[in-house]
Amino acid sequence: MAVAKEYFEALDYETLNALGVDIIEGEHPGSTYYAAELRQDIDHANQVARDMGLDFRFRSLTAQPD
Repeated sequence: MAVAKEYFEALDYETLNALGVDIIEGEHPGSTYYAAELRQDIDHANQVARDMGLDFRFRSLTAQPD
């Protein structure tokens, strides 16, 4: 989602690195794929988010809403 990418682009490199989020701007020349991708375990990323006092959490696309 473009909104997620924009949100994560506003975070500093250290935060993105700790969370395991990569900003992708085209997988190859001419690509139109742009995204923020979580590259590590969701539970670990959520623990990092809690530890850093961030106000969001990750969830699986297959997870049911609370």
